[in-house]
Amino acid sequence: MSNYLMKYKGKYRVLPKLDLETNDIPRNMYGEIAEGYDDLYISCQYGNEIYVYGCDSSRRMWLEAYIPSIGRGRNIIREIKRLGIEYSNLIETDEEVIFRFKAKDIEQVAILLKAKTSGAGISPFSTRNLPKNKSVSIPTEKIEVYREITSVVDKKDLLIIHRVTTDFLNKILEKSIKKTDKEFNYKTDIKKLMMSRQIKEYIYYKGMWDEYLSYLKKNLCK
Repeated sequence: MSNYLMKYKGKYRVLPKLDLETNDIPRNMYGEIAEGYDDLYISCQYGNEIYVYGCDSSRRMWLEAYIPSIGRGRNIIREIKRLGIEYSNLIETDEEVIFRFKAKDIEQVAILLKAKTSGAGISPFSTRNLPKNKSVSIPTEKIEVYREITSVVDKKDLLIIHRVTTDFLNKILEKSIKKTDKEFNYKTDIKKLMMSRQIKEYIYYKGMWDEYLSYLKKNLCK
């Protein structure tokens, strides 16, 4: 049953449930995905989600639907009854509806829950699924300086910028902060701040933008 929902990757958008403390997939001490982790779900519109429940005594796989709206949930149950889809363990609270259904009926249920298909080919474990911090922005004039410095790199060689930036994070930023915080690790810090997809913003937020630009200028012009 581990990562059963991976079979739907390519058809629906499958996402991981993240550790709320680290804003990342749970990992072991080596940074690898924690053994046994399989907390995936199919993302749907309106906050609806589809999870794995498990197999019954006949080894039939059951999935679980979550709808965070009592009104919308009741409408979906009404439609499921009309279509003759088997369901069980219906739970209603003041704010949500949860029920189980057979995996063989997922196509019909996915339509009712409006399962997302955009980004269906993205791995659930891709950093593209990590949250973004919308509170940090770099002033336009500073970004213009960055663009001017990086303009010396040919479009076919843009990975060089990524390599130099990673070197800066490891050799300059992390070492600088470790002088006062020996436990600091930028990879952990960047995820806690929800900035894994915003490397430039992270560097700016940490107050090392000017040092970064100098490092880029020196190493991109070699």
